[in-house]
Amino acid sequence: MSIIEKFLTKMKQDGVDHIRIMPYAETMIGRISSQEWRKVFFIPQLGEFTSATCFANWISTGDEQARHDPKYRCTSTIRGYRNFVLYAKFYQLCSMRSALEAHMKDLPFVVYKQHESGIKELDRWTDYPSEIKSMIQHIIDPERGPKTPYPFDEKLLQQVQARIAMFVEAMKPTNPPPPRDKKKGKKHHEEQAQESAVTTEAEQAVVAEGEVVPQEQAQPVENSVQEPHNEESVSAEEQPAQTENAS
Repeated sequence: MSIIEKFLTKMKQDGVDHIRIMPYAETMIGRISSQEWRKVFFIPQLGEFTSATCFANWISTGDEQARHDPKYRCTSTIRGYRNFVLYAKFYQLCSMRSALEAHMKDLPFVVYKQHESGIKELDRWTDYPSEIKSMIQHIIDPERGPKTPYPFDEKLLQQVQARIAMFVEAMKPTNPPPPRDKKKGKKHHEEQAQESAVTTEAEQAVVAEGEVVPQEQAQPVENSVQEPHNEESVSAEEQPAQTENAS
């Protein structure tokens, strides 16, 4: 019997002699530790995500839909996917420190599938349970806590930070903001108030002299040219009536 088989036979009950990491595990700490656990968290400069896998899918593809879609699946093999999951999982666990303190147990963490026959099949990602347990211990430690950076592997950090830098650069606005007015403070507001008062007085003076035509009713000069009035020009319909009157 191999070491793994001996270990699996010793795991009798979840939460008693081990912590099973699964979204449907018996313990709360086991469910929280799952990479598919759904709890919105925030990563500086990058925004919000629903789970660690959502972050890994988003940073791998750039698809905004992946941020909050737990059913999103990448269609290709992604290099460094596990590193992205671990990086995001630390931020999500930091947002649940009180829950970690309440439910943490000093038991072996393990990820496995249990078949209907009762056989337990260990997950291929064998390093995930120990890494998650180390993160939780780091977060609930009074001397370290969430504010202290987690000692990730250097290669992991380089890979994740290089990807993040690419996304931060892509998220910057392409058009520069308009130049700010140098006039600031109380004097600037006083000048604006004076200009507004002068405009109001001018409008009142125009209204006092005569009716002001609204802008939409005013006709352009080129379209408002009238034909010169000629008193001698009479329409054909009016000519007979004028002839009878003359006689």
